[in-house]
Amino acid sequence: MNTIYKYPLIQAGEQTIHSHQDAEFLDVQVQHDEACLWAMVNPSNASCIYTIRIYGTGHMIHEKYLKHLGTFQLMGGQFVGHVFLQLPVPA
Repeated sequence: MNTIYKYPLIQAGEQTIHSHQDAEFLDVQVQHDEACLWAMVNPSNASCIYTIRIYGTGHMIHEKYLKHLGTFQLMGGQFVGHVFLQLPVPA
């Protein structure tokens, strides 16, 4: 059975999310002045760590193999963060 989990995000940089294998990332929004990522997960799946990267508008992106998950705004639009999932490097 699937459950929707919420993961608070820091404003920029790299962070890890402890979740479950095959998590389906649904949306990124601001709730109570905090950026959050929602995912549908099966809690019976094995634990998994996902790497999330957040870049502000105009910031250089040097990493490859990213999947865009969403964009959020904080501080009345003064900070716009673009949220990416770091994908595995192909063999």
